Amino acid sequence: MYAIRSYYVTVNIDGFAIQDNSFAEYKLEMKRGNKTWIVMHRYSEFDALWGRLYGLGDRLPLLPPKTYCMRNLSPDYLKNRQQLLEECIWQLLQIPGVSEIPAAAAFLELKA
Repeated sequence: MYAIRSYYVTVNIDGFAIQDNSFAEYKLEMKRGNKTWIVMHRYSEFDALWGRLYGLGDRLPLLPPKTYCMRNLSPDYLKNRQQLLEECIWQLLQIPGVSEIPAAAAFLELKA
């Protein structure tokens, strides 16, 4: 569990879905108290968020590498990337004040 503002929220990446046989979306399961919601994001959206959070400097965890030549949609590859992205989100949420950054709050669909 990670403290965000005055409440606790948990984030787990609970799988992925391959869309149009061309890209994967990762399923982020968000929980706060008795409320649960799902957020779906492609790797490119994680990458875009990290670009907007560049000002956090070396506190920002490193994302798993991009695939440049061919998209790898094998289940083993996507499961490994899922685990790495989940670790990145967990580390991100440990940075004080990160939920106050509009880009991060919007990405996780955090609502006060």
